[in-house]
Amino acid sequence: RATGARAVLAEHSARAAELTALENQVAAHHRAAPIAGIAIRAEHGLAAATDAVNEMQARTTLASEILGSAEITDPELATAQQRANEARAVAEAFRPREAELGLARDRARTHAARIDDLATSIAALDARADALPAQIDRLKAELKAADQVASTLLPAEHLLEATSAALAAARRAVDITAELSGARETLRVSVDRAQDLRERYHDVREARISGMAAELATGLVVGCSCPVCGSAEHPAPAAVSGAAVGKAEEDLARHDYEAADFVRQTQQEDVTNLATNLAVARAASRHTSPTALAAQLDEQQVAVGRARRAGSQAEQLGDRLNQTHLAQSKVASALAEARSEAAAAGVLLTQTRTAIDSLSAERSALLIDSHGAEDIEGLISEHQVRARVFEDARAAIRVHQIAARAAQEAAAMASAAAADAGFADVTAARIALLSDDSLSEATSALVAVEEAGRAASATLADPAVTRWLTVDAPDLGLLDTAHAVVARERDDAGSAYDQERKRVSRLAVLRDALKRELIAWAPVREQYAVAASLSAFVEGKGPDNPQRMRLSAYVLSERLRQVVDAANERLARMSDQRYSLEHTDDRGAGELRGGLSLLIRDDWNGTRRDPATLSGGETFVVSLALALGLADTVSHEAGGTDIDTLFIDEGFGSLDAETLEDVMDTLDSLRDGGRVVGIVSHVAELRTRITAQLEVSKSRSGSTIRTAVSVG
Repeated sequence: RATGARAVLAEHSARAAELTALENQVAAHHRAAPIAGIAIRAEHGLAAATDAVNEMQARTTLASEILGSAEITDPELATAQQRANEARAVAEAFRPREAELGLARDRARTHAARIDDLATSIAALDARADALPAQIDRLKAELKAADQVASTLLPAEHLLEATSAALAAARRAVDITAELSGARETLRVSVDRAQDLRERYHDVREARISGMAAELATGLVVGCSCPVCGSAEHPAPAAVSGAAVGKAEEDLARHDYEAADFVRQTQQEDVTNLATNLAVARAASRHTSPTALAAQLDEQQVAVGRARRAGSQAEQLGDRLNQTHLAQSKVASALAEARSEAAAAGVLLTQTRTAIDSLSAERSALLIDSHGAEDIEGLISEHQVRARVFEDARAAIRVHQIAARAAQEAAAMASAAAADAGFADVTAARIALLSDDSLSEATSALVAVEEAGRAASATLADPAVTRWLTVDAPDLGLLDTAHAVVARERDDAGSAYDQERKRVSRLAVLRDALKRELIAWAPVREQYAVAASLSAFVEGKGPDNPQRMRLSAYVLSERLRQVVDAANERLARMSDQRYSLEHTDDRGAGELRGGLSLLIRDDWNGTRRDPATLSGGETFVVSLALALGLADTVSHEAGGTDIDTLFIDEGFGSLDAETLEDVMDTLDSLRDGGRVVGIVSHVAELRTRITAQLEVSKSRSGSTIRTAVSVG
């Protein structure tokens, strides 16, 4: 360090002249820097004065050309500007008169055109008025002819309608004739089949009657009485000769015959109906062929069409005749109006042309002194341009005077500032200025030399450094090796430290992120817990619900208890106070969930059992009691509205006589309250208990219903 410090000071001593020149150059720059802005302003002032001179010369030259003078002064320009403005004002005052002149010319053209149009219209109206009488006479003749043809429409339409009906009947008669022929053939086949089957049925019946003794003999038993003679002895029972014919064969033969005869009767009715329809159709067709009727219909349609077209044409001709009369009146009125309007337009045209002549003379007087303007607007524009040229010339003169004074003042200030800073003139001051890069480089070099000198002096002033100049040099190789080892250990430790610091920083970031996410998730977690708990509760899956009862089942169980209470009132009467229903929340046999199960309590032996153990009749009674209990509960929930009608389908055949009596007493009590109780059953005993009955009877042709009244 000491050796290096001595070398630095020696180098500075050798560069003393160079450093002094550099310091003087930087100092001259700092003295010249304030003068640069003043010099630039002086240059800008000189340039502005030059531009003002050029502008003044251009403006004054244009003004001189307008005034026709080589040299002009500001007072002359002011006088010329005032005159131009006054002339413009006079021209502007004539603007309304100019507009009035244009309107007068337009009105004159309009009146002239209107007069021409009216002349054309009058000629056309005269021609139209001459042609209308002949047109009216022609329309009257055509209307009379059309009315004569149209008067035949009503008789032709009646005749056409009658012929159309006859043609339809004739065509229907042709279709019925073909259908009747086929029906008669079918009837013939059916008659033959029915006769054959009737003969076969008679043969089977005679064979059965002939073999009936043998049939009775097959039922005789020794010791039993004969169903015919009553004797218990049967010495010579009849024997079957040939094939035995039983009642089943007889019934089958009779059934076949009756079915075939029914088909024959049906087809006979079809033939009769078709024959009747054929006679009606032929009478309606007037016994005329469809071809002849179709030809008549075509002719009548042509006549009707001709009459209708004539009627339509008559209406159109009447409208045209009315319109022609109306047009004749309108033409006469329009002709008089057009002639009157033409006379008035002629008067207006004469007045307008007089006004145009007066305004045109006044306008020509204004334009006589203009320099090329053809109308008032051009004259106004010309005076405006001249006034603006004079005004611009005066403004250019004033600007030139101001710029010249400003340029002189800026040049004087720049020269004084250069002299105060020690420069011969402004040019010398501008030469002393350095560029930004040169100034920065020089300043940095001087600062670096100064700092290096101070550091070297401080190093040589330190006794701990200078004393090493008197001792031997150390072993640098050994020191370099030790330094490398320590540096490597330092780098390894720094690398491990950086890794651990990054991990700590990353863990801190992750911890903060986890905390934020947990905070953000907390409401969702709470809502999910509530929803899951509520769902498990509603579904009956919670650990505190051993019956696994759903909420809906719990609500329905309350309704079921009401139905059971109402049903037990009926069940006690119908079961002779033996059975009653109990609602239980426990799960029944084969059930996965509880809440809607029932038990049967047998009060005769004090036991409870599953409803599946009831007999068929007991099940019917319990079901009926539940149905009546449900009806009572619904009536109560509906504000007292009764279920007025109740139907019970079957089930009574499974009841014993005593239970049937109790059930019917209960149903009778319902009828006493005004209800209608309908019972569908095959039990014969019920006929004596039910007064109003509908009996259904089956037969070969179908089922029938009849009303009956019980006499029991």
